[in-house]
Amino acid sequence: PFWLKCPILAFRGIASASALQTPNCTVAMPIKVGFIVGKDTDLVEDPKFTTMGGDTSFLADLPDDWRVDPESHDYLKDCKPGTKGFAHCDVALAWWVHKHCPDIQIDIIGPADLTLQRLKSNDFNFSLGFNAVN
Repeated sequence: PFWLKCPILAFRGIASASALQTPNCTVAMPIKVGFIVGKDTDLVEDPKFTTMGGDTSFLADLPDDWRVDPESHDYLKDCKPGTKGFAHCDVALAWWVHKHCPDIQIDIIGPADLTLQRLKSNDFNFSLGFNAVN
């Protein structure tokens, strides 16, 4: 069946064409994916990355709150106004999905926002940058 050719639908286990709007893999409702973030050592907006040909243009409209201050290693949402920061790989991945996958609604979850209720509000969660060891 055509739905097996669409990774999102196959992943969600949707086996019926009635669950779709059209046979071109359009989901009636976007799936909601949580990205558990917390990296402060894997900078993406860095000359080492862009010199190799890395394209960070998709980060142009990333909310500053999700950039990390290189000195304190805190998200800018937790810093004094005017603090400058940079995107790290975990948030950059979530934002890339936001920009390129319209059928996926992202939920960026920082360490302080990590609750069972928040996790259950998503269809799926990726743990990218924060774990119990951090």
